This record gives sequence, C-alpha cells and structure tokens, in this order.
Amino acid sequence: MCGDSIQGLATEVTVGHLETFNYPGDYFPNTQCTCRLETIDPSAHIVLYLLDLRLNSDDCSGSDTDWIEYMTTEQNWGHGVKLCGQIRGEPIDTNGNKVYINFRSDEEIQGRGAWLKYLGENGNEVGQYQCYQS
Repeated sequence: MCGDSIQGLATEVTVGHLETFNYPGDYFPNTQCTCRLETIDPSAHIVLYLLDLRLNSDDCSGSDTDWIEYMTTEQNWGHGVKLCGQIRGEPIDTNGNKVYINFRSDEEIQGRGAWLKYLGENGNEVGQYQCYQS
C-alpha cells in the first residue's frame, strides 16, 4: 500500500493484506495514498482486520497527524472513519462492497505503520484492488 502504483483486477481472493510502505519499518513522511477494494458481489460487505496499527499520534483530529481512514464512497479526504495510535484486533464491517482506505503521514515523527487484512464477508471474493499515490 502506498509504495507502488498498483492498478487493475487482482486475482479474485477471499482474503488479502495491505501494509504501509516499508512495514514493519517506519513509514515515510509526507505520504498520502489511497487503496480501493471492491467485492465481486455488490451485496457483500468488506471486513477489515487491523493486524497491527502503530501510528505516531493517538489523536486523529489534528491536521498534522498521521492516520488511516476508511469510507465506502469516494469523497474528500478526512470525511471517513479515522484510525490512529496503536490498535489491534477487532473486525471492522465496513457495511459496503466498495471501500476506500486512505493513509496520510505528516513530516514529523513516523511510526511502524499498518498491516491490515481484508476479506469479503461469508466467503465473497474481493475482485478489484487498486492503490495509488494521492
């Protein structure tokens, strides 16, 4: 995620992983990137698992913090559900078959980054995967 421009259809998988560039090393400063996931079945939801999230700030509200956000519609940055700090574990049902995952880092201190698992609920396949620098 965020290291290369990856576009097009991925092999249809029920489970996949995303990680910030250089994970488990520190991610780079001044990074903005987006990954878009979409299930083949439009009625299926995508579920995210935060296997490891270690960003430099516990406060997602500041304009100069590092965060990951997810949203089910393409909209302006900062309008999705933001995640920051150190989090592990609980599944997140995004309630959508299309999910945009945004990662943003500022120029200050960097952290270990993020490692996420994604899957289509009830074994549904995720068929599109696209990451790009924003």
